[in-house]
Amino acid sequence: MTISADHTAHPDTTSQAPAEDALAEAAKKFGITAEDYMLPARHQIEMVDPDGRLKPQGEQGTEPGHEYPLPSDEELLAAYEQLVVGRRVNDQNSALVRQGRMAVYPSSHGQEACQVAAALCLSEGDWMFPTYRDAVAVMTRGMDPE
Repeated sequence: MTISADHTAHPDTTSQAPAEDALAEAAKKFGITAEDYMLPARHQIEMVDPDGRLKPQGEQGTEPGHEYPLPSDEELLAAYEQLVVGRRVNDQNSALVRQGRMAVYPSSHGQEACQVAAALCLSEGDWMFPTYRDAVAVMTRGMDPE
């Protein structure tokens, strides 16, 4: 079945579209269904052991879909720097609020890693629509915290 531009369904009378063929081919290559190819893995993925060390590739998982490329050391250090800067800005602004020197600051204390990771996943031309507590994500995208 296909959906036309006017959003009405029509039964298929031809073979699969090229995009559907590519999806089916990729899913077959990885040994999973098309739905599993497009969705996050359903099984547990552990790349780091409880002590914080990277597990060997063979111990990270055996199911298809667990193979994630690791960032370089430089990328990890840059991300960590953003975590530290974000925490410092949050702590400093929260102190200013407690002192009465700033009216309000929506702290994202404890959420820095989520914000840094989400911001780093975006490409240069991607748009980001920050909300109330997304100061760390905005700084990760290049806004000067000063």
